[in-house]
Amino acid sequence: MSNPKIAVLLPFRDAVRTIRRSVESILIQTLQDFELLLINDGSTDGSREVVEKISDDRIRIIDLPSSGTVTALNEGIFLSKAGYIALIDPHDLARNDRLQMQLDYMEKNGDVDVISSTVSYVLESPGRNIRSYIQWSNTIRDSREIFHKRFINSTVLYSTIMFRKELVNSYGDFENGEFPEDYEIFLRWMDKGVRFEKLPEELTEWHDDLQRLSRRHLKYNSSAAAKIKAKYFKSWFQGYFKRRPELFLWGANQANLNKTTPLAKEGLKISGFVEMDGSKTDFFEENPVFNIEQIPARVFIICFVDQYEPGEIPEILTQKGLEEGTHFILMS
Repeated sequence: MSNPKIAVLLPFRDAVRTIRRSVESILIQTLQDFELLLINDGSTDGSREVVEKISDDRIRIIDLPSSGTVTALNEGIFLSKAGYIALIDPHDLARNDRLQMQLDYMEKNGDVDVISSTVSYVLESPGRNIRSYIQWSNTIRDSREIFHKRFINSTVLYSTIMFRKELVNSYGDFENGEFPEDYEIFLRWMDKGVRFEKLPEELTEWHDDLQRLSRRHLKYNSSAAAKIKAKYFKSWFQGYFKRRPELFLWGANQANLNKTTPLAKEGLKISGFVEMDGSKTDFFEENPVFNIEQIPARVFIICFVDQYEPGEIPEILTQKGLEEGTHFILMS
Protein backbone atom coordinates (compact mmCIF):
# COMPACT_ATOMS: atom_id res chain seq x y z
CA MET A 1 0.00 0.00 0.00
CA SER A 2 1.76 3.12 -1.23
CA ASN A 3 -0.16 5.95 0.43
CA PRO A 4 -2.37 4.71 3.26
CA LYS A 5 -4.56 7.16 5.13
CA ILE A 6 -3.44 6.05 8.59
CA ALA A 7 -0.34 4.51 10.12
CA VAL A 8 -1.13 2.48 13.23
CA LEU A 9 1.90 2.18 15.49
CA LEU A 10 2.14 -0.79 17.83
CA PRO A 11 5.50 -0.93 19.64
CA PHE A 12 5.91 -4.11 21.66
CA ARG A 13 8.38 -5.91 23.83
CA ASP A 14 7.74 -9.29 25.44
CA ALA A 15 3.96 -9.17 24.97
CA VAL A 16 3.47 -12.75 23.79
CA ARG A 17 0.30 -13.22 25.84
CA THR A 18 -1.61 -10.26 24.35
CA ILE A 19 0.02 -9.15 21.10
CA ARG A 20 -2.05 -11.30 18.72
CA ARG A 21 -5.44 -10.07 19.94
CA SER A 22 -4.28 -6.47 19.76
CA VAL A 23 -3.03 -6.88 16.19
CA GLU A 24 -6.20 -8.66 15.13
CA SER A 25 -8.35 -5.86 16.54
CA ILE A 26 -6.66 -3.55 14.02
CA LEU A 27 -6.84 -5.92 11.10
CA ILE A 28 -10.65 -6.23 11.37
CA GLN A 29 -11.24 -2.47 11.27
CA THR A 30 -14.12 -1.31 9.08
CA LEU A 31 -11.69 1.16 7.52
CA GLN A 32 -9.14 -0.82 5.54
CA ASP A 33 -6.87 1.98 4.27
CA PHE A 34 -4.07 1.78 6.84
CA GLU A 35 -0.62 0.39 7.46
CA LEU A 36 0.19 -1.40 10.70
CA LEU A 37 3.74 -0.92 11.92
CA LEU A 38 4.69 -3.53 14.50
CA ILE A 39 7.85 -2.22 16.14
CA ASN A 40 9.63 -5.02 17.96
CA ASP A 41 11.69 -3.52 20.79
CA GLY A 42 14.05 -6.45 21.34
CA SER A 43 11.48 -9.06 22.40
CA THR A 44 12.85 -12.34 23.72
CA ASP A 45 9.63 -14.13 24.75
CA GLY A 46 8.35 -15.24 21.34
CA SER A 47 6.30 -12.12 20.57
CA ARG A 48 8.19 -11.63 17.29
CA GLU A 49 7.42 -15.18 16.23
CA VAL A 50 3.72 -14.65 16.99
CA VAL A 51 3.33 -11.57 14.78
CA GLU A 52 5.41 -12.90 11.89
CA LYS A 53 2.86 -15.70 11.50
CA ILE A 54 0.05 -13.20 10.90
CA SER A 55 -0.29 -12.77 7.16
CA ASP A 56 -1.54 -9.39 5.99
CA ASP A 57 -0.05 -7.05 3.39
CA ARG A 58 -0.75 -4.03 5.60
CA ILE A 59 1.65 -5.23 8.29
CA ARG A 60 5.26 -4.10 8.47
CA ILE A 61 7.47 -5.54 11.20
CA ILE A 62 10.33 -3.31 12.30
CA ASP A 63 13.00 -4.95 14.44
CA LEU A 64 15.01 -2.83 16.85
CA PRO A 65 17.49 -3.70 19.57
CA SER A 66 16.10 -3.16 23.05
CA SER A 67 16.03 0.65 22.89
CA GLY A 68 12.81 1.58 24.68
CA THR A 69 9.34 2.78 23.75
CA VAL A 70 10.45 6.28 22.78
CA THR A 71 12.90 5.04 20.16
CA ALA A 72 10.32 2.57 18.87
CA LEU A 73 7.65 5.27 18.51
CA ASN A 74 9.97 7.71 16.80
CA GLU A 75 11.22 5.06 14.38
CA GLY A 76 7.65 4.10 13.57
CA ILE A 77 6.66 7.69 12.89
CA PHE A 78 9.75 8.22 10.73
CA LEU A 79 9.04 5.13 8.62
CA SER A 80 5.28 5.68 8.35
CA LYS A 81 3.80 6.68 5.00
CA ALA A 82 0.51 8.14 6.20
CA GLY A 83 -0.56 11.62 7.24
CA TYR A 84 -2.38 10.36 10.34
CA ILE A 85 -0.81 8.38 13.17
CA ALA A 86 -2.85 6.14 15.48
CA LEU A 87 -1.39 4.56 18.62
CA ILE A 88 -2.24 1.36 20.43
CA ASP A 89 -0.61 -0.59 23.25
CA PRO A 90 -0.06 -4.35 22.79
CA HIS A 91 -2.34 -5.01 25.79
CA ASP A 92 -5.33 -3.12 24.38
CA LEU A 93 -7.99 -3.72 21.74
CA ALA A 94 -9.49 -1.30 19.24
CA ARG A 95 -13.21 -1.36 18.53
CA ASN A 96 -13.69 -2.31 14.88
CA ASP A 97 -14.87 1.19 13.89
CA ARG A 98 -12.24 3.15 15.82
CA LEU A 99 -10.11 4.19 12.86
CA GLN A 100 -13.09 5.11 10.69
CA MET A 101 -14.75 7.24 13.36
CA GLN A 102 -11.56 9.07 14.27
CA LEU A 103 -10.55 9.68 10.66
CA ASP A 104 -14.03 10.98 9.79
CA TYR A 105 -13.85 13.42 12.68
CA MET A 106 -10.38 14.66 11.79
CA GLU A 107 -11.25 15.20 8.14
CA LYS A 108 -14.39 17.14 9.06
CA ASN A 109 -12.60 19.28 11.67
CA GLY A 110 -9.42 20.75 10.27
CA ASP A 111 -8.75 22.77 13.44
CA VAL A 112 -8.41 19.59 15.53
CA ASP A 113 -4.99 17.94 15.48
CA VAL A 114 -5.46 15.18 18.07
CA ILE A 115 -8.55 13.02 18.52
CA SER A 116 -9.07 10.64 21.42
CA SER A 117 -12.02 8.65 22.77
CA THR A 118 -13.34 7.18 25.97
CA VAL A 119 -12.48 3.57 26.80
CA SER A 120 -14.02 0.47 28.30
CA TYR A 121 -12.00 -0.86 31.24
CA VAL A 122 -10.92 -4.45 31.73
CA LEU A 123 -9.12 -5.48 34.92
CA GLU A 124 -6.73 -8.34 34.17
CA SER A 125 -4.40 -8.39 37.18
CA PRO A 126 -5.51 -8.77 40.80
CA GLY A 127 -4.52 -6.28 43.47
CA ARG A 128 -3.88 -2.60 42.86
CA ASN A 129 -5.72 -1.18 39.87
CA ILE A 130 -6.22 2.22 38.30
CA ARG A 131 -9.92 2.01 37.54
CA SER A 132 -10.46 5.41 39.21
CA TYR A 133 -8.08 7.07 36.75
CA ILE A 134 -9.79 5.49 33.75
CA GLN A 135 -13.21 6.49 35.05
CA TRP A 136 -12.01 10.06 35.63
CA SER A 137 -10.43 10.27 32.19
CA ASN A 138 -13.69 9.13 30.62
CA THR A 139 -15.46 12.14 32.16
CA ILE A 140 -13.08 14.60 30.49
CA ARG A 141 -14.71 15.12 27.11
CA ASP A 142 -14.33 18.46 25.33
CA SER A 143 -11.23 20.42 24.35
CA ARG A 144 -11.67 22.95 27.16
CA GLU A 145 -11.77 20.26 29.86
CA ILE A 146 -8.91 18.31 28.27
CA PHE A 147 -6.82 21.48 28.47
CA HIS A 148 -7.86 22.75 31.89
CA LYS A 149 -7.51 19.39 33.68
CA ARG A 150 -4.15 18.53 32.11
CA PHE A 151 -2.14 19.15 35.30
CA ILE A 152 -4.14 16.62 37.31
CA ASN A 153 -3.08 13.79 35.03
CA SER A 154 -3.10 12.98 31.36
CA THR A 155 -6.62 13.73 30.17
CA VAL A 156 -6.26 11.44 27.15
CA LEU A 157 -5.07 7.84 27.01
CA TYR A 158 -2.27 6.60 24.78
CA SER A 159 -4.23 3.77 23.13
CA THR A 160 -7.03 6.12 22.05
CA ILE A 161 -4.89 8.66 20.20
CA MET A 162 -4.88 9.63 16.55
CA PHE A 163 -2.91 12.71 15.49
CA ARG A 164 -1.72 14.51 12.41
CA LYS A 165 1.85 13.49 11.61
CA GLU A 166 2.76 17.13 10.95
CA LEU A 167 2.67 17.74 14.72
CA VAL A 168 5.91 15.78 15.09
CA ASN A 169 7.46 17.69 12.19
CA SER A 170 6.49 20.98 13.84
CA TYR A 171 7.12 20.27 17.54
CA GLY A 172 9.59 17.40 17.70
CA ASP A 173 9.67 13.68 18.44
CA PHE A 174 8.76 11.82 21.57
CA GLU A 175 11.47 12.59 24.13
CA ASN A 176 13.54 10.27 26.27
CA GLY A 177 13.74 11.14 29.94
CA GLU A 178 12.66 10.23 33.45
CA PHE A 179 9.04 11.03 32.72
CA PRO A 180 6.10 9.41 30.89
CA GLU A 181 6.80 10.11 27.23
CA ASP A 182 3.17 10.24 26.10
CA TYR A 183 2.14 12.67 28.86
CA GLU A 184 5.13 14.87 28.05
CA ILE A 185 4.34 15.15 24.36
CA PHE A 186 0.64 15.78 25.05
CA LEU A 187 1.57 18.62 27.44
CA ARG A 188 4.07 19.95 24.89
CA TRP A 189 1.45 20.01 22.16
CA MET A 190 -1.09 21.71 24.41
CA ASP A 191 1.58 24.25 25.33
CA LYS A 192 1.88 25.04 21.61
CA GLY A 193 -1.86 25.54 21.27
CA VAL A 194 -2.67 22.19 19.66
CA ARG A 195 -6.37 21.39 19.96
CA PHE A 196 -7.41 18.03 21.39
CA GLU A 197 -10.90 16.56 21.20
CA LYS A 198 -12.41 13.33 22.50
CA LEU A 199 -15.16 11.19 21.04
CA PRO A 200 -17.70 9.97 23.62
CA GLU A 201 -17.74 6.44 22.24
CA GLU A 202 -15.64 3.73 23.92
CA LEU A 203 -13.42 3.01 20.92
CA THR A 204 -10.65 1.26 22.88
CA GLU A 205 -10.79 -1.63 25.31
CA TRP A 206 -8.16 -0.68 27.90
CA HIS A 207 -6.68 -3.67 29.75
CA ASP A 208 -5.31 -3.00 33.23
CA ASP A 209 -2.45 -5.46 33.32
CA LEU A 210 0.50 -5.29 35.70
CA GLN A 211 2.75 -6.19 32.75
CA ARG A 212 2.06 -2.84 31.09
CA LEU A 213 5.21 -0.74 31.02
CA SER A 214 3.32 2.15 32.62
CA ARG A 215 2.63 -0.08 35.63
CA ARG A 216 6.25 -1.26 36.01
CA HIS A 217 8.65 1.59 35.25
CA LEU A 218 9.45 4.37 37.75
CA LYS A 219 9.32 7.05 35.07
CA TYR A 220 5.54 6.65 35.04
CA ASN A 221 5.05 7.37 38.75
CA SER A 222 3.58 10.53 40.25
CA SER A 223 6.94 12.08 41.18
CA ALA A 224 8.20 11.80 37.61
CA ALA A 225 4.97 13.28 36.27
CA ALA A 226 5.15 16.18 38.75
CA LYS A 227 8.36 17.43 37.14
CA ILE A 228 6.89 17.77 33.67
CA LYS A 229 3.68 19.27 35.09
CA ALA A 230 5.81 21.97 36.71
CA LYS A 231 7.77 22.55 33.50
CA TYR A 232 4.71 23.05 31.32
CA PHE A 233 2.75 24.95 33.95
CA LYS A 234 5.61 27.45 34.12
CA SER A 235 5.69 27.74 30.33
CA TRP A 236 1.93 28.34 30.15
CA PHE A 237 1.82 30.67 33.17
CA GLN A 238 4.59 32.90 31.91
CA GLY A 239 3.17 33.04 28.40
CA TYR A 240 -0.52 33.43 29.18
CA PHE A 241 -0.51 36.59 31.28
CA LYS A 242 0.68 39.93 29.94
CA ARG A 243 0.92 41.17 33.51
CA ARG A 244 1.84 38.14 35.52
CA PRO A 245 -0.22 37.68 38.73
CA GLU A 246 1.12 36.43 42.04
CA LEU A 247 0.86 32.71 42.66
CA PHE A 248 -1.31 31.71 45.60
CA LEU A 249 -1.89 28.23 46.99
CA TRP A 250 -5.22 26.89 48.17
CA GLY A 251 -4.76 25.52 51.69
CA ALA A 252 -2.19 26.90 54.13
CA ASN A 253 -0.54 23.70 55.34
CA GLN A 254 2.79 21.97 55.05
CA ALA A 255 1.49 19.07 52.98
CA ASN A 256 0.31 21.42 50.24
CA LEU A 257 3.47 23.49 50.41
CA ASN A 258 5.60 20.36 49.98
CA LYS A 259 3.80 19.65 46.70
CA THR A 260 5.12 22.93 45.28
CA THR A 261 8.75 21.72 45.34
CA PRO A 262 8.82 20.95 41.57
CA LEU A 263 7.37 24.42 40.92
CA ALA A 264 10.02 26.03 43.12
CA LYS A 265 12.72 24.21 41.15
CA GLU A 266 11.28 25.88 38.05
CA GLY A 267 11.69 29.26 39.76
CA LEU A 268 8.02 29.78 40.64
CA LYS A 269 7.32 31.33 44.04
CA ILE A 270 4.20 31.01 46.18
CA SER A 271 3.30 34.47 47.53
CA GLY A 272 0.21 33.70 49.58
CA PHE A 273 -2.50 31.27 50.59
CA VAL A 274 -6.26 31.03 50.43
CA GLU A 275 -8.36 29.35 53.11
CA MET A 276 -12.09 29.08 53.61
CA ASP A 277 -11.71 30.56 57.08
CA GLY A 278 -8.46 32.53 56.86
CA SER A 279 -7.98 36.25 57.28
CA LYS A 280 -5.55 38.76 55.83
CA THR A 281 -3.89 39.09 59.23
CA ASP A 282 -2.88 35.40 59.23
CA PHE A 283 0.49 34.17 57.98
CA PHE A 284 1.93 30.78 57.07
CA GLU A 285 5.62 30.37 56.27
CA GLU A 286 5.88 34.19 56.26
CA ASN A 287 3.25 34.50 53.51
CA PRO A 288 -0.23 35.98 54.06
CA VAL A 289 -3.31 33.80 54.34
CA PHE A 290 -6.55 35.24 52.91
CA ASN A 291 -10.15 34.27 53.38
CA ILE A 292 -11.83 33.36 50.11
CA GLU A 293 -13.93 36.50 50.48
CA GLN A 294 -10.80 38.65 50.65
CA ILE A 295 -8.67 37.30 47.80
CA PRO A 296 -6.54 40.18 46.45
CA ALA A 297 -6.79 41.26 42.84
CA ARG A 298 -4.32 39.83 40.32
CA VAL A 299 -3.59 36.48 41.91
CA PHE A 300 -3.67 33.02 40.37
CA ILE A 301 -4.54 30.10 42.65
CA ILE A 302 -3.02 26.62 42.41
CA CYS A 303 -5.32 24.00 43.96
CA PHE A 304 -3.78 20.64 44.77
CA VAL A 305 -6.55 18.03 44.73
CA ASP A 306 -6.71 14.31 45.32
CA GLN A 307 -6.32 12.64 41.96
CA TYR A 308 -9.68 12.37 40.22
CA GLU A 309 -11.53 13.67 43.32
CA PRO A 310 -11.36 17.49 43.20
CA GLY A 311 -14.02 17.79 45.88
CA GLU A 312 -15.75 21.11 46.41
CA ILE A 313 -12.84 23.45 45.61
CA PRO A 314 -13.67 24.11 41.92
CA GLU A 315 -17.34 24.72 42.71
CA ILE A 316 -16.50 27.11 45.55
CA LEU A 317 -14.13 29.15 43.41
CA THR A 318 -16.53 29.21 40.47
CA GLN A 319 -19.34 30.43 42.70
CA LYS A 320 -17.09 33.32 43.70
CA GLY A 321 -16.82 34.33 40.05
CA LEU A 322 -13.38 32.81 39.43
CA GLU A 323 -12.76 30.89 36.21
CA GLU A 324 -10.72 27.73 35.83
CA GLY A 325 -7.70 28.42 33.63
CA THR A 326 -7.97 32.17 34.16
CA HIS A 327 -8.00 32.54 37.93
CA PHE A 328 -7.16 29.05 39.19
CA ILE A 329 -5.90 25.64 38.08
CA LEU A 330 -6.21 22.15 39.55
CA MET A 331 -3.10 20.02 40.06
CA SER A 332 -2.33 16.64 41.52
